[in-house]
Order: sequence, then structure tokens, then C-alpha cells
Amino acid sequence: MSPALKWIFTLSLVLNLLLAGIIAGQAGRCLFTHSPYRHQREALETLPEDKRQLLKDALNQAERDTGELHEQLSDAGKQASRMLEAEQFDKDAYLAQARHMQALRLQIMRRMSEAVAEVAAQLTPQERAALVRMLHRPPERPLSERLFGRQPPRPPEER
Repeated sequence: MSPALKWIFTLSLVLNLLLAGIIAGQAGRCLFTHSPYRHQREALETLPEDKRQLLKDALNQAERDTGELHEQLSDAGKQASRMLEAEQFDKDAYLAQARHMQALRLQIMRRMSEAVAEVAAQLTPQERAALVRMLHRPPERPLSERLFGRQPPRPPEER
């Protein structure tokens, strides 16, 4: 093998190893350090095993109870999308569909709240504090900010 070919092979090997390391490092960072649910899992681990199982069973039952509502919500969302994409937009029909979707979401939230209440009634104050940490989700940014980025504040005279 010529010296030039050895040099190219060595350089290629080093670059490939460097690239593999970067990819593995980024994958690990995304999987383990930036999980939005990490604090929820940590709070869950503070509960005794029997209480964790109680919570798991209650939430699983609530999800089974609301399965049909989730399907209806999915179908309603598809219908609302079709309404928005239609050649002729019917504002009243779309708003009625949006109200229907809101009612379905409310029913789902009620059932999940009932499940949480059933479990919370059996927990100590410290365990309920852990439950609060589990249920807390980081605030979602406003839709306009997610779509268009953070906008500068409006001047006071425009408010």
C-alpha cells in the first residue's frame, strides 16, 4: 500500500470515528438529559411501590374509559381540518365543530381528574406533593411564538 493511500485511509478512519462520536453524544444527550418527563419520573419514584401501582391502575382505567372519546376527538379533529381546507369555508360550522371538540376534551379531562382524585384520597400529604410534581407539565409556549418565534413587545401606545 502506498504512503498516500495509507494517509487517506487513516484520515478517513479518524473522521468516521469523530462523526460516530458526535452522533452518539447528541443521541445520548437528547434521550437522557432533555426529557420533558424526567421530573415526572423522578417524582413517581418517590412514591411507595403500592401507591405507584394504585396510580398506574387508576390512570390505565381512566384511559380505557376515555378510549372512545379519544377516537371521537380524533375524528372530530380530522373533520375540522377538512373544514379548514374546504374550497368554501363555513365559519359557523367550523366553530360548532371546535365547540364539539372542546366538549370531548372536557369529558376526557373530567375522567382523568376523577382518577387522580380517587388516588389522591389514599395518599399522604407528602405523597400528594409528589403527585402534584408528576402532574405538572412545563408551560407550552403560545402558538404564535411556536410558529413565528419570540416577537418583540409592542410599544405601549399600541396596547
